[in-house]
Amino acid sequence: NTTRTQPQLPSHPSPAQQLCKMLGALLRCNAAVLCRFRSTRSSVVASKTALALQPMHPEWQGVLSAINKLHVQRQAKPVSVFLSYAWDENTRENQRLQSFLLNFRRDLLASGVATVFLDVTHMTDRMADKMQASVQQSDFAIVIGTERYRQRVSEHPDSGAAFELQVILQQAEQRRLQVMPLQVQGEFASCIPPALSKFLVRDMRSSQYVRSMLGLHSPLGIVPNLLDFRAGDAEYEAIVGGFLLSELPAANVGFCGRKAELERIHSLLKKRRVLAVCGLGGSGKSQVALAYAHRHKASFRFVRWIPAEDIESNLMKLAQELDIDCEGASKEVWLAHLWMRLQAIPSWLIVLDNAHSPNDVKEYLPNSAWLEGNQNILITSRSQQWRTSFTLDMFDDSEVTEYLQHHLQESLLERAEAKQLVLLGEKLGHLPLAVAQASAYMNRVGLSPESYLEKLELTPVDILKRSSPDLVEYPRSVKATWLLSVTRIEEENPAALELLQLCSLLHADLIPLALLERAIQDDEKHKDKSVSSGLESAADSNRSSSS
Repeated sequence: NTTRTQPQLPSHPSPAQQLCKMLGALLRCNAAVLCRFRSTRSSVVASKTALALQPMHPEWQGVLSAINKLHVQRQAKPVSVFLSYAWDENTRENQRLQSFLLNFRRDLLASGVATVFLDVTHMTDRMADKMQASVQQSDFAIVIGTERYRQRVSEHPDSGAAFELQVILQQAEQRRLQVMPLQVQGEFASCIPPALSKFLVRDMRSSQYVRSMLGLHSPLGIVPNLLDFRAGDAEYEAIVGGFLLSELPAANVGFCGRKAELERIHSLLKKRRVLAVCGLGGSGKSQVALAYAHRHKASFRFVRWIPAEDIESNLMKLAQELDIDCEGASKEVWLAHLWMRLQAIPSWLIVLDNAHSPNDVKEYLPNSAWLEGNQNILITSRSQQWRTSFTLDMFDDSEVTEYLQHHLQESLLERAEAKQLVLLGEKLGHLPLAVAQASAYMNRVGLSPESYLEKLELTPVDILKRSSPDLVEYPRSVKATWLLSVTRIEEENPAALELLQLCSLLHADLIPLALLERAIQDDEKHKDKSVSSGLESAADSNRSSSS
Protein backbone atom coordinates (compact mmCIF):
# COMPACT_ATOMS: atom_id res chain seq x y z
CA ASN A 1 0.00 0.00 0.00
CA THR A 2 1.79 3.08 -1.22
CA THR A 3 -0.50 5.68 0.42
CA ARG A 4 -0.34 4.56 4.03
CA THR A 5 2.54 3.92 6.43
CA GLN A 6 2.58 0.77 8.50
CA PRO A 7 2.26 1.22 12.28
CA GLN A 8 5.33 0.85 14.45
CA LEU A 9 5.14 -2.58 16.08
CA PRO A 10 6.69 -3.30 19.49
CA SER A 11 9.42 -5.89 19.50
CA HIS A 12 7.96 -8.15 22.21
CA PRO A 13 4.63 -9.41 20.70
CA SER A 14 4.51 -12.84 19.13
CA PRO A 15 4.72 -13.17 15.31
CA ALA A 16 0.99 -13.98 15.19
CA GLN A 17 0.16 -10.82 17.14
CA GLN A 18 2.43 -8.72 14.93
CA LEU A 19 0.76 -10.07 11.82
CA CYS A 20 -2.72 -9.43 13.23
CA LYS A 21 -1.85 -5.83 14.13
CA MET A 22 -0.59 -5.26 10.60
CA LEU A 23 -3.73 -6.85 9.18
CA GLY A 24 -5.85 -4.69 11.44
CA ALA A 25 -4.14 -1.57 10.16
CA LEU A 26 -4.93 -2.61 6.60
CA LEU A 27 -8.36 -4.06 7.26
CA ARG A 28 -10.46 -1.05 8.23
CA CYS A 29 -13.34 -2.47 6.22
CA ASN A 30 -16.86 -3.31 7.31
CA ALA A 31 -18.10 -6.81 8.10
CA ALA A 32 -20.40 -6.85 5.06
CA VAL A 33 -17.44 -7.12 2.68
CA LEU A 34 -16.04 -10.06 4.62
CA CYS A 35 -19.47 -11.70 4.75
CA ARG A 36 -19.78 -11.46 0.96
CA PHE A 37 -16.28 -12.89 0.65
CA ARG A 38 -17.17 -15.68 3.07
CA SER A 39 -20.41 -16.56 1.28
CA THR A 40 -18.56 -17.43 -1.94
CA ARG A 41 -16.21 -19.97 -0.41
CA SER A 42 -18.53 -22.96 -0.78
CA SER A 43 -18.73 -22.49 -4.54
CA VAL A 44 -14.97 -22.33 -5.08
CA VAL A 45 -14.17 -26.02 -4.65
CA ALA A 46 -16.56 -28.91 -5.36
CA SER A 47 -15.38 -32.19 -3.87
CA LYS A 48 -15.96 -35.54 -5.50
CA THR A 49 -18.26 -36.37 -2.60
CA ALA A 50 -20.42 -33.39 -3.46
CA LEU A 51 -20.52 -34.56 -7.08
CA ALA A 52 -21.80 -37.93 -5.94
CA LEU A 53 -24.42 -36.70 -3.50
CA GLN A 54 -25.83 -34.07 -5.88
CA PRO A 55 -28.47 -35.04 -8.47
CA MET A 56 -26.45 -37.27 -10.82
CA HIS A 57 -23.54 -35.04 -11.83
CA PRO A 58 -22.31 -35.99 -15.34
CA GLU A 59 -18.81 -36.91 -14.13
CA TRP A 60 -20.14 -39.20 -11.40
CA GLN A 61 -22.77 -40.60 -13.75
CA GLY A 62 -20.06 -41.41 -16.29
CA VAL A 63 -18.10 -43.49 -13.77
CA LEU A 64 -21.15 -45.45 -12.63
CA SER A 65 -22.32 -46.00 -16.21
CA ALA A 66 -18.90 -47.36 -17.19
CA ILE A 67 -19.00 -49.79 -14.24
CA ASN A 68 -22.51 -50.88 -15.25
CA LYS A 69 -21.37 -51.47 -18.82
CA LEU A 70 -18.43 -53.61 -17.64
CA HIS A 71 -20.77 -55.61 -15.38
CA VAL A 72 -23.13 -56.27 -18.31
CA GLN A 73 -20.26 -57.22 -20.65
CA ARG A 74 -19.15 -59.91 -18.23
CA GLN A 75 -22.70 -61.33 -18.10
CA ALA A 76 -22.53 -61.42 -14.33
CA LYS A 77 -25.35 -62.60 -12.14
CA PRO A 78 -27.99 -59.93 -11.31
CA VAL A 79 -27.62 -58.61 -7.76
CA SER A 80 -30.40 -57.60 -5.36
CA VAL A 81 -29.85 -55.39 -2.31
CA PHE A 82 -32.03 -54.66 0.71
CA LEU A 83 -31.56 -51.37 2.58
CA SER A 84 -32.28 -51.40 6.30
CA TYR A 85 -32.56 -48.16 8.30
CA ALA A 86 -34.48 -46.43 11.11
CA TRP A 87 -36.29 -43.12 11.01
CA ASP A 88 -35.20 -40.37 13.38
CA GLU A 89 -37.49 -38.39 15.67
CA ASN A 90 -36.00 -35.18 14.30
CA THR A 91 -37.74 -34.03 11.10
CA ARG A 92 -34.61 -32.42 9.68
CA GLU A 93 -32.55 -35.55 10.31
CA ASN A 94 -35.27 -37.59 8.60
CA GLN A 95 -35.03 -35.36 5.55
CA ARG A 96 -31.25 -35.82 5.44
CA LEU A 97 -31.59 -39.57 5.86
CA GLN A 98 -34.21 -39.83 3.13
CA SER A 99 -32.04 -37.78 0.78
CA PHE A 100 -29.08 -40.06 1.49
CA LEU A 101 -31.15 -43.21 0.96
CA LEU A 102 -32.61 -42.05 -2.35
CA ASN A 103 -29.22 -40.91 -3.69
CA PHE A 104 -27.57 -44.10 -2.48
CA ARG A 105 -30.22 -46.24 -4.19
CA ARG A 106 -29.82 -44.18 -7.36
CA ASP A 107 -26.06 -44.75 -7.36
CA LEU A 108 -26.37 -48.49 -6.72
CA LEU A 109 -28.81 -48.93 -9.60
CA ALA A 110 -26.68 -46.79 -11.90
CA SER A 111 -23.60 -48.92 -11.16
CA GLY A 112 -25.32 -52.16 -12.16
CA VAL A 113 -27.22 -53.46 -9.12
CA ALA A 114 -30.39 -55.04 -10.52
CA THR A 115 -32.79 -54.41 -7.61
CA VAL A 116 -32.68 -52.23 -4.51
CA PHE A 117 -35.41 -52.87 -1.95
CA LEU A 118 -36.10 -49.58 -0.16
CA ASP A 119 -39.35 -48.53 1.47
CA VAL A 120 -39.50 -45.07 3.00
CA THR A 121 -42.79 -45.59 4.84
CA HIS A 122 -43.29 -46.75 8.43
CA MET A 123 -43.53 -50.42 9.37
CA THR A 124 -47.00 -52.05 9.58
CA ASP A 125 -48.08 -55.68 9.87
CA ARG A 126 -48.44 -55.87 6.12
CA MET A 127 -45.13 -54.11 5.66
CA ALA A 128 -43.46 -56.69 7.94
CA ASP A 129 -44.49 -59.49 5.60
CA LYS A 130 -43.29 -57.50 2.61
CA MET A 131 -40.00 -56.79 4.35
CA GLN A 132 -39.39 -60.45 5.08
CA ALA A 133 -40.05 -61.36 1.46
CA SER A 134 -37.69 -58.64 0.24
CA VAL A 135 -34.89 -59.79 2.54
CA GLN A 136 -35.31 -63.37 1.38
CA GLN A 137 -35.02 -62.26 -2.27
CA SER A 138 -31.86 -60.22 -1.64
CA ASP A 139 -28.22 -61.16 -2.04
CA PHE A 140 -27.01 -58.38 0.26
CA ALA A 141 -28.48 -56.47 3.19
CA ILE A 142 -26.95 -53.02 3.65
CA VAL A 143 -27.61 -51.64 7.12
CA ILE A 144 -27.52 -47.83 7.42
CA GLY A 145 -25.86 -47.29 10.79
CA THR A 146 -27.08 -44.18 12.60
CA GLU A 147 -27.44 -43.28 16.26
CA ARG A 148 -31.20 -43.72 15.92
CA TYR A 149 -30.78 -47.18 14.36
CA ARG A 150 -28.61 -48.45 17.21
CA GLN A 151 -30.98 -46.95 19.77
CA ARG A 152 -34.07 -48.57 18.24
CA VAL A 153 -32.40 -51.95 17.89
CA SER A 154 -30.74 -51.98 21.32
CA GLU A 155 -33.37 -50.31 23.50
CA HIS A 156 -36.61 -51.24 21.74
CA PRO A 157 -36.53 -54.96 20.79
CA ASP A 158 -40.18 -54.75 19.68
CA SER A 159 -39.47 -51.99 17.15
CA GLY A 160 -39.64 -52.46 13.40
CA ALA A 161 -35.89 -51.86 13.09
CA ALA A 162 -35.11 -54.60 15.64
CA PHE A 163 -37.43 -57.06 13.87
CA GLU A 164 -35.86 -56.20 10.53
CA LEU A 165 -32.33 -56.76 11.83
CA GLN A 166 -33.40 -60.10 13.37
CA VAL A 167 -34.67 -61.29 9.98
CA ILE A 168 -31.45 -60.14 8.29
CA LEU A 169 -29.22 -61.95 10.79
CA GLN A 170 -31.26 -65.14 10.47
CA GLN A 171 -30.79 -65.11 6.70
CA ALA A 172 -27.07 -64.39 7.14
CA GLU A 173 -26.65 -67.34 9.49
CA GLN A 174 -28.17 -69.59 6.83
CA ARG A 175 -25.64 -68.13 4.32
CA ARG A 176 -28.44 -66.87 2.13
CA LEU A 177 -27.47 -63.24 2.60
CA GLN A 178 -24.33 -61.12 2.99
CA VAL A 179 -24.54 -58.28 5.51
CA MET A 180 -22.82 -54.95 4.89
CA PRO A 181 -23.14 -52.37 7.72
CA LEU A 182 -22.44 -48.73 6.84
CA GLN A 183 -21.51 -45.98 9.28
CA VAL A 184 -23.08 -42.79 7.93
CA GLN A 185 -22.77 -40.49 10.97
CA GLY A 186 -21.23 -40.10 14.40
CA GLU A 187 -18.86 -42.55 16.03
CA PHE A 188 -18.73 -46.30 15.51
CA ALA A 189 -19.84 -47.21 19.02
CA SER A 190 -22.88 -44.93 18.87
CA CYS A 191 -24.15 -46.08 15.46
CA ILE A 192 -23.40 -49.78 15.00
CA PRO A 193 -25.36 -52.30 17.14
CA PRO A 194 -23.22 -54.96 18.85
CA ALA A 195 -24.88 -57.65 16.74
CA LEU A 196 -23.28 -56.11 13.63
CA SER A 197 -19.79 -55.61 15.03
CA LYS A 198 -18.65 -58.97 13.64
CA PHE A 199 -19.19 -57.71 10.09
CA LEU A 200 -16.87 -55.41 8.17
CA VAL A 201 -18.24 -51.88 8.60
CA ARG A 202 -17.75 -49.37 5.77
CA ASP A 203 -17.26 -45.70 6.58
CA MET A 204 -19.87 -43.82 4.53
CA ARG A 205 -19.74 -40.49 6.27
CA SER A 206 -19.86 -37.74 3.66
CA SER A 207 -16.10 -37.24 3.28
CA GLN A 208 -15.63 -40.97 2.58
CA TYR A 209 -18.68 -41.60 0.39
CA VAL A 210 -16.98 -41.88 -2.99
CA ARG A 211 -13.98 -43.90 -1.85
CA SER A 212 -16.21 -46.27 0.12
CA MET A 213 -18.52 -46.67 -2.86
CA LEU A 214 -15.84 -47.39 -5.44
CA GLY A 215 -12.82 -48.72 -3.53
CA LEU A 216 -9.65 -49.22 -5.52
CA HIS A 217 -6.70 -51.07 -4.01
CA SER A 218 -8.56 -52.56 -1.05
CA PRO A 219 -11.51 -54.95 -0.67
CA LEU A 220 -13.64 -52.36 1.13
CA GLY A 221 -15.42 -50.81 -1.85
CA ILE A 222 -19.18 -51.34 -1.81
CA VAL A 223 -19.66 -51.51 -5.58
CA PRO A 224 -16.84 -54.01 -6.28
CA ASN A 225 -18.13 -56.22 -3.46
CA LEU A 226 -21.71 -56.16 -4.72
CA LEU A 227 -20.76 -56.73 -8.36
CA ASP A 228 -17.88 -59.13 -7.67
CA PHE A 229 -15.01 -57.04 -8.99
CA ARG A 230 -11.95 -58.49 -7.27
CA ALA A 231 -8.93 -56.54 -6.00
CA GLY A 232 -6.47 -55.98 -8.85
CA ASP A 233 -9.16 -56.08 -11.57
CA ALA A 234 -7.40 -54.00 -14.24
CA GLU A 235 -10.55 -53.08 -16.15
CA TYR A 236 -12.36 -51.92 -13.04
CA GLU A 237 -9.35 -49.98 -11.76
CA ALA A 238 -9.02 -48.30 -15.14
CA ILE A 239 -12.57 -46.95 -14.75
CA VAL A 240 -12.47 -45.75 -11.16
CA GLY A 241 -8.77 -44.90 -10.83
CA GLY A 242 -8.99 -41.70 -12.82
CA PHE A 243 -12.01 -40.47 -10.93
CA LEU A 244 -10.55 -41.24 -7.51
CA LEU A 245 -7.01 -40.03 -8.20
CA SER A 246 -7.54 -37.14 -10.62
CA GLU A 247 -7.38 -33.63 -9.19
CA LEU A 248 -7.46 -30.90 -11.79
CA PRO A 249 -8.62 -27.29 -11.53
CA ALA A 250 -11.62 -26.42 -13.65
CA ALA A 251 -10.85 -25.66 -17.27
CA ASN A 252 -10.45 -22.01 -18.19
CA VAL A 253 -13.41 -21.48 -20.51
CA GLY A 254 -11.85 -18.24 -21.71
CA PHE A 255 -8.62 -19.88 -22.87
CA CYS A 256 -7.87 -19.37 -26.53
CA GLY A 257 -4.89 -19.49 -28.89
CA ARG A 258 -1.64 -21.33 -28.11
CA LYS A 259 -2.45 -24.14 -30.55
CA ALA A 260 1.12 -24.53 -31.79
CA GLU A 261 2.47 -24.47 -28.24
CA LEU A 262 0.05 -27.17 -27.09
CA GLU A 263 1.04 -29.40 -30.00
CA ARG A 264 4.72 -28.81 -29.27
CA ILE A 265 4.29 -29.75 -25.61
CA HIS A 266 2.48 -32.93 -26.62
CA SER A 267 5.24 -33.88 -29.03
CA LEU A 268 8.04 -33.24 -26.49
CA LEU A 269 6.29 -35.13 -23.70
CA LYS A 270 5.97 -38.20 -25.91
CA LYS A 271 9.75 -38.22 -26.36
CA ARG A 272 10.99 -36.97 -22.97
CA ARG A 273 8.16 -37.76 -20.49
CA VAL A 274 9.39 -34.98 -18.18
CA LEU A 275 9.08 -31.46 -19.55
CA ALA A 276 9.30 -27.98 -18.03
CA VAL A 277 7.29 -25.15 -19.61
CA CYS A 278 9.37 -22.06 -18.86
CA GLY A 279 8.77 -18.37 -19.32
CA LEU A 280 8.36 -14.97 -17.74
CA GLY A 281 5.79 -14.55 -14.99
CA GLY A 282 2.51 -13.71 -16.67
CA SER A 283 3.30 -15.49 -19.92
CA GLY A 284 0.53 -18.01 -19.29
CA LYS A 285 2.54 -21.11 -18.33
CA SER A 286 -0.02 -22.41 -15.86
CA GLN A 287 -2.95 -21.71 -18.19
CA VAL A 288 -1.24 -23.53 -21.05
CA ALA A 289 -0.45 -26.50 -18.79
CA LEU A 290 -4.05 -26.54 -17.56
CA ALA A 291 -5.38 -26.42 -21.12
CA TYR A 292 -3.06 -29.29 -22.10
CA ALA A 293 -4.19 -31.39 -19.12
CA HIS A 294 -7.87 -30.92 -19.95
CA ARG A 295 -7.34 -31.48 -23.67
CA HIS A 296 -5.57 -34.82 -23.12
CA LYS A 297 -7.04 -36.07 -19.82
CA ALA A 298 -8.99 -38.80 -21.61
CA SER A 299 -5.64 -40.28 -22.68
CA PHE A 300 -4.49 -40.84 -19.10
CA ARG A 301 -5.64 -43.09 -16.29
CA PHE A 302 -5.54 -40.02 -14.04
CA VAL A 303 -4.31 -36.41 -14.10
CA ARG A 304 -3.02 -34.77 -10.93
CA TRP A 305 -2.38 -31.03 -10.49
CA ILE A 306 0.17 -30.29 -7.74
CA PRO A 307 1.27 -26.78 -6.63
CA ALA A 308 5.05 -26.98 -6.33
CA GLU A 309 5.12 -25.03 -3.08
CA ASP A 310 3.12 -27.85 -1.44
CA ILE A 311 4.69 -30.75 -3.31
CA GLU A 312 5.47 -32.90 -0.26
CA SER A 313 1.99 -32.76 1.29
CA ASN A 314 0.32 -33.32 -2.09
CA LEU A 315 2.47 -36.34 -2.96
CA MET A 316 1.84 -37.79 0.49
CA LYS A 317 -1.90 -37.34 -0.07
CA LEU A 318 -1.61 -39.18 -3.38
CA ALA A 319 0.36 -41.97 -1.68
CA GLN A 320 -2.33 -42.36 0.97
CA GLU A 321 -5.02 -42.52 -1.71
CA LEU A 322 -3.05 -45.38 -3.23
CA ASP A 323 -3.23 -47.12 0.15
CA ILE A 324 0.45 -46.53 0.98
CA ASP A 325 1.01 -46.30 4.73
CA CYS A 326 2.96 -43.07 5.29
CA GLU A 327 2.52 -42.86 9.06
CA GLY A 328 5.89 -43.22 10.76
CA ALA A 329 7.70 -43.77 7.45
CA SER A 330 10.53 -41.52 6.34
CA LYS A 331 10.02 -39.30 3.33
CA GLU A 332 12.44 -41.38 1.27
CA VAL A 333 10.54 -44.59 2.07
CA TRP A 334 7.00 -43.45 1.26
CA LEU A 335 8.21 -41.62 -1.87
CA ALA A 336 9.89 -44.82 -3.08
CA HIS A 337 6.68 -46.76 -2.50
CA LEU A 338 4.68 -44.06 -4.28
CA TRP A 339 6.76 -44.09 -7.45
CA MET A 340 6.86 -47.89 -7.44
CA ARG A 341 3.06 -47.91 -7.26
CA LEU A 342 2.81 -45.30 -10.01
CA GLN A 343 5.20 -47.31 -12.16
CA ALA A 344 2.60 -50.08 -12.17
CA ILE A 345 -0.05 -47.69 -13.55
CA PRO A 346 0.63 -47.45 -17.29
CA SER A 347 -0.81 -44.01 -17.99
CA TRP A 348 -0.93 -40.82 -15.93
CA LEU A 349 -0.01 -37.13 -15.99
CA ILE A 350 1.26 -35.13 -13.03
CA VAL A 351 1.42 -31.35 -13.47
CA LEU A 352 3.82 -29.63 -11.08
CA ASP A 353 2.84 -25.98 -11.16
CA ASN A 354 5.16 -23.05 -10.47
CA ALA A 355 8.34 -24.86 -9.46
CA HIS A 356 11.04 -22.38 -8.50
CA SER A 357 14.02 -24.42 -9.70
CA PRO A 358 15.08 -28.04 -10.35
CA ASN A 359 16.94 -28.15 -7.02
CA ASP A 360 13.74 -27.38 -5.11
CA VAL A 361 11.87 -30.45 -6.35
CA LYS A 362 14.46 -32.98 -7.51
CA GLU A 363 14.30 -35.03 -4.29
CA TYR A 364 10.59 -35.65 -4.90
CA LEU A 365 10.73 -36.67 -8.57
CA PRO A 366 11.99 -39.86 -10.22
CA ASN A 367 14.61 -40.00 -12.93
CA SER A 368 12.99 -39.50 -16.34
CA ALA A 369 14.53 -42.81 -17.48
CA TRP A 370 12.36 -44.54 -14.88
CA LEU A 371 9.18 -43.43 -16.66
CA GLU A 372 7.79 -45.38 -19.56
CA GLY A 373 4.81 -45.51 -21.87
CA ASN A 374 2.31 -42.77 -21.17
CA GLN A 375 3.67 -41.72 -17.77
CA ASN A 376 4.38 -37.97 -17.88
CA ILE A 377 5.41 -35.10 -15.59
CA LEU A 378 4.72 -31.57 -16.84
CA ILE A 379 6.33 -28.70 -14.91
CA THR A 380 5.74 -24.95 -15.09
CA SER A 381 8.58 -22.70 -13.96
CA ARG A 382 10.23 -19.33 -14.51
CA SER A 383 13.64 -21.00 -14.30
CA GLN A 384 15.41 -22.01 -17.52
CA GLN A 385 17.66 -24.54 -15.78
CA TRP A 386 15.64 -27.68 -16.47
CA ARG A 387 17.18 -30.53 -18.42
CA THR A 388 14.27 -30.64 -20.86
CA SER A 389 12.32 -27.44 -21.28
CA PHE A 390 10.10 -25.53 -23.64
CA THR A 391 10.06 -21.73 -23.51
CA LEU A 392 6.65 -20.11 -23.80
CA ASP A 393 6.79 -16.88 -25.77
CA MET A 394 4.51 -13.86 -25.58
CA PHE A 395 1.31 -13.59 -27.60
CA ASP A 396 1.77 -12.61 -31.22
CA ASP A 397 -0.50 -10.00 -32.86
CA SER A 398 -3.02 -12.59 -34.03
CA GLU A 399 -3.30 -14.15 -30.55
CA VAL A 400 -3.79 -10.76 -28.91
CA THR A 401 -6.53 -9.96 -31.43
CA GLU A 402 -8.15 -13.37 -30.95
CA TYR A 403 -8.08 -13.02 -27.16
CA LEU A 404 -9.61 -9.54 -27.16
CA GLN A 405 -12.26 -10.51 -29.70
CA HIS A 406 -13.14 -13.51 -27.55
CA HIS A 407 -13.30 -11.61 -24.24
CA LEU A 408 -14.31 -8.01 -24.90
CA GLN A 409 -17.98 -7.07 -24.85
CA GLU A 410 -19.50 -6.69 -28.30
CA SER A 411 -20.33 -3.03 -27.69
CA LEU A 412 -16.63 -2.32 -27.05
CA LEU A 413 -15.46 -4.31 -30.07
CA GLU A 414 -17.84 -2.39 -32.33
CA ARG A 415 -16.01 0.81 -31.38
CA ALA A 416 -12.56 -0.68 -32.00
CA GLU A 417 -10.59 -1.09 -35.21
CA ALA A 418 -8.37 -4.11 -35.80
CA LYS A 419 -5.26 -1.93 -35.76
CA GLN A 420 -6.19 -0.62 -32.30
CA LEU A 421 -6.24 -4.15 -30.94
CA VAL A 422 -2.81 -4.80 -32.44
CA LEU A 423 -1.51 -1.52 -31.04
CA LEU A 424 -2.90 -2.37 -27.61
CA GLY A 425 -1.06 -5.69 -27.74
CA GLU A 426 2.18 -3.86 -28.54
CA LYS A 427 1.71 -1.41 -25.68
CA LEU A 428 1.07 -4.34 -23.33
CA GLY A 429 4.21 -6.10 -24.48
CA HIS A 430 2.13 -8.97 -25.87
CA LEU A 431 2.15 -10.40 -22.33
CA PRO A 432 -0.92 -12.65 -21.81
CA LEU A 433 -1.40 -11.56 -18.19
CA ALA A 434 -1.39 -7.90 -19.16
CA VAL A 435 -3.82 -8.53 -22.03
CA ALA A 436 -6.15 -10.42 -19.67
CA GLN A 437 -6.02 -7.64 -17.07
CA ALA A 438 -6.69 -4.99 -19.70
CA SER A 439 -9.63 -6.93 -21.12
CA ALA A 440 -11.21 -7.37 -17.68
CA TYR A 441 -10.74 -3.69 -16.90
CA MET A 442 -12.29 -2.51 -20.16
CA ASN A 443 -15.31 -4.75 -19.65
CA ARG A 444 -15.75 -3.62 -16.04
CA VAL A 445 -15.50 0.08 -16.80
CA GLY A 446 -17.02 0.04 -20.30
CA LEU A 447 -13.89 1.52 -21.83
CA SER A 448 -13.01 1.16 -25.52
CA PRO A 449 -9.50 -0.05 -26.51
CA GLU A 450 -8.73 3.45 -27.82
CA SER A 451 -9.67 5.08 -24.50
CA TYR A 452 -7.79 2.41 -22.57
CA LEU A 453 -4.64 3.16 -24.58
CA GLU A 454 -4.93 6.83 -23.65
CA LYS A 455 -5.37 5.96 -19.97
CA LEU A 456 -2.44 3.57 -20.11
CA GLU A 457 -0.11 6.31 -21.32
CA LEU A 458 -1.04 8.49 -18.34
CA THR A 459 -0.46 5.81 -15.70
CA PRO A 460 2.63 6.45 -13.53
CA VAL A 461 4.20 3.06 -12.88
CA ASP A 462 7.43 4.22 -11.24
CA ILE A 463 5.62 4.24 -7.90
CA LEU A 464 5.17 0.46 -8.16
CA LYS A 465 8.85 -0.03 -8.81
CA ARG A 466 9.70 1.92 -5.66
CA SER A 467 7.16 0.21 -3.40
CA SER A 468 7.07 -3.34 -4.77
CA PRO A 469 10.50 -4.82 -5.56
CA ASP A 470 8.86 -8.12 -6.55
CA LEU A 471 7.28 -6.37 -9.54
CA VAL A 472 10.65 -5.34 -11.02
CA GLU A 473 10.83 -8.53 -13.11
CA TYR A 474 7.48 -7.74 -14.77
CA PRO A 475 7.37 -5.41 -17.76
CA ARG A 476 5.79 -1.98 -17.62
CA SER A 477 2.59 -3.34 -19.17
CA VAL A 478 1.77 -5.51 -16.15
CA LYS A 479 2.54 -2.73 -13.69
CA ALA A 480 0.36 -0.28 -15.57
CA THR A 481 -2.62 -2.59 -16.02
CA TRP A 482 -2.39 -3.68 -12.39
CA LEU A 483 -2.24 -0.11 -11.12
CA LEU A 484 -5.27 0.87 -13.23
CA SER A 485 -7.28 -2.00 -11.78
CA VAL A 486 -6.25 -1.30 -8.18
CA THR A 487 -7.05 2.39 -8.55
CA ARG A 488 -10.49 1.53 -9.90
CA ILE A 489 -11.18 -0.83 -6.98
CA GLU A 490 -10.18 1.87 -4.50
CA GLU A 491 -12.54 4.36 -6.15
CA GLU A 492 -15.50 1.96 -6.19
CA ASN A 493 -15.05 0.22 -2.84
CA PRO A 494 -12.10 1.09 -0.57
CA ALA A 495 -13.06 -1.74 1.79
CA ALA A 496 -12.65 -4.28 -1.01
CA LEU A 497 -9.13 -2.98 -1.67
CA GLU A 498 -8.26 -3.33 2.01
CA LEU A 499 -9.54 -6.90 1.97
CA LEU A 500 -7.34 -7.53 -1.08
CA GLN A 501 -4.37 -6.06 0.77
CA LEU A 502 -5.08 -8.36 3.71
CA CYS A 503 -5.20 -11.39 1.45
CA SER A 504 -1.88 -10.39 -0.12
CA LEU A 505 -0.20 -11.01 3.25
CA LEU A 506 -1.56 -14.55 3.52
CA HIS A 507 -1.08 -17.82 1.66
CA ALA A 508 -2.03 -17.66 -2.01
CA ASP A 509 -4.49 -20.58 -1.79
CA LEU A 510 -5.03 -21.49 1.86
CA ILE A 511 -6.32 -18.32 3.51
CA PRO A 512 -7.75 -19.24 6.94
CA LEU A 513 -11.32 -18.06 6.57
CA ALA A 514 -12.00 -18.93 10.21
CA LEU A 515 -9.68 -16.08 11.18
CA LEU A 516 -11.77 -13.60 9.21
CA GLU A 517 -15.06 -15.03 10.44
CA ARG A 518 -14.00 -14.75 14.07
CA ALA A 519 -12.84 -11.19 13.41
CA ILE A 520 -16.35 -10.40 12.11
CA GLN A 521 -17.95 -11.90 15.22
CA ASP A 522 -15.63 -9.99 17.54
CA ASP A 523 -16.16 -6.78 15.58
CA GLU A 524 -19.93 -7.15 15.84
CA LYS A 525 -19.70 -7.78 19.60
CA HIS A 526 -17.39 -4.85 20.25
CA LYS A 527 -18.36 -2.07 17.88
CA ASP A 528 -16.08 0.37 19.67
CA LYS A 529 -12.98 -1.79 19.12
CA SER A 530 -10.91 -2.03 15.96
CA VAL A 531 -10.96 -5.04 13.69
CA SER A 532 -7.32 -5.60 14.54
CA SER A 533 -8.29 -6.54 18.10
CA GLY A 534 -10.74 -9.08 16.70
CA LEU A 535 -8.02 -10.56 14.54
CA GLU A 536 -5.63 -10.74 17.47
CA SER A 537 -8.29 -12.53 19.54
CA ALA A 538 -8.98 -14.96 16.71
CA ALA A 539 -5.28 -15.68 16.26
CA ASP A 540 -4.86 -16.34 19.98
CA SER A 541 -7.83 -18.72 19.86
CA ASN A 542 -6.43 -20.54 16.82
CA ARG A 543 -3.02 -20.82 18.45
CA SER A 544 -4.36 -22.21 21.73
CA SER A 545 -6.64 -24.72 19.98
CA SER A 546 -3.82 -25.97 17.74
CA SER A 547 -1.50 -26.41 20.69
